[in-house]
Amino acid sequence: MVLDTGCTHTVIHTHKAKKLGFKPSKKNKNSGIMTASGAIDSYSFSYLFFQALGITFENKSVQVADVDVSNEYAGYLGLDFFEGKKFTIDLPNQTIEIIE
Repeated sequence: MVLDTGCTHTVIHTHKAKKLGFKPSKKNKNSGIMTASGAIDSYSFSYLFFQALGITFENKSVQVADVDVSNEYAGYLGLDFFEGKKFTIDLPNQTIEIIE
């Protein structure tokens, strides 16, 4: 996943989500999300959990969309991933510190 501090919601690319069992339907279609390139269709996808940066993101819903992301990444970690957490981004040292 790529950390995107301008993204309010965590977004998984459609192709990766389908590998996890996601099936798009009218029931889970959203009004869309705004990207730097404009609005795109999105869907909601609920899952049990995933972990990144030492944080477990449990029983949440993520957005699924055909986002512009390299094949080596599954999508974007949005700010909702850090809900209730304090974190710092140290650009010169290229580190992220989670403060519990």
